[in-house]
Amino acid sequence: MTNPPPTMSLSGHPLPEYDEPIRDPVGTTPERRAGSIRRTTSMDVVWPEGRDGGSLVIGKGRDALTLADFSLVPLGNAAMRSILDGRTVTEISLSDCALDTAQLAGIDAGGGLRKAFDQLFPDERRRGSLCHLLVDDLAGTSLVSKWTPNYWKSLADPSSIPDGPGRKMEGVCIGFRPGSAALLPGGARRQSPNVVRLPPLIHADDRAGWHELPMATGMHFRRVRRVDIWRDGDAFIVDCHFQDSSSAPDAGKRMGIHEYGTRVVAEADGIIRSIAVTPGTLPYAACRAAPVNMDILLGTQLARLRTSVMTHLKGTAGCTHLNDVMRSLADVPALARRLP
Repeated sequence: MTNPPPTMSLSGHPLPEYDEPIRDPVGTTPERRAGSIRRTTSMDVVWPEGRDGGSLVIGKGRDALTLADFSLVPLGNAAMRSILDGRTVTEISLSDCALDTAQLAGIDAGGGLRKAFDQLFPDERRRGSLCHLLVDDLAGTSLVSKWTPNYWKSLADPSSIPDGPGRKMEGVCIGFRPGSAALLPGGARRQSPNVVRLPPLIHADDRAGWHELPMATGMHFRRVRRVDIWRDGDAFIVDCHFQDSSSAPDAGKRMGIHEYGTRVVAEADGIIRSIAVTPGTLPYAACRAAPVNMDILLGTQLARLRTSVMTHLKGTAGCTHLNDVMRSLADVPALARRLP
């Protein structure tokens, strides 16, 4: 399949244009449904030696079943600890998984970690394990978390991070497609992306709906994911939430930079019937076109999403972060088998 020009959708229609970035947070986590399975994961990043030093990443995840009486039955837990020098993994360890990850030290989190992990531990991907998802998420987390130190620095001194020459981003994703207002002449991205105050993540009447999130003070980045799965007749409903956020220097509500709500309906055999994506907050107006090509995945097996997303939605056809949302849903069939 030949991709159309970056100003066109995969269906051959002009991409929608927007004047402003979206600032409509998806909102607080819904209460759990009886007879559903919920997967939650978090990736928390801090800089123990200050913003110019290495980062410490703490990943946590939980799978849990909610019974008819709303009691919660844990199905699995996982935790990860990693130290990064830039994006290079200097240390990584997993608990709740009998895996020796020492061989992953020295690998770039954004350039080979996923492949190396899959080669060493192929069963983790096949099983859709929490440990696989946490390691997989280091790629995106190590990239986006760098926004937090820059954000704090810009609030302290707005002139410290001016627009100017930088890494060429043109063509990386749909938001940075050629001609996008998110780009400077020459292809570097504009600074000062859109951010928005977020409502509380955890529902006040359902605190058991999330695993225990790490306590963090000061400069702190967090990526969270939630996936709810339940039966509806002969179909599965998959409702998920993805969010990247930073603490704020004023210690107020967290600031969001990437957020998507996504609902997928799939047949009992895992064939995707419908996809609805709701952007919550995204850094640039051009990013709002991200959901336009999701229909290319209709008819795909959920279990094949990691491959199908990378085949059809690379570069200006998709959003890196929405692609990660869809890729993670390849684990849904393994989770759904544990539904009552």
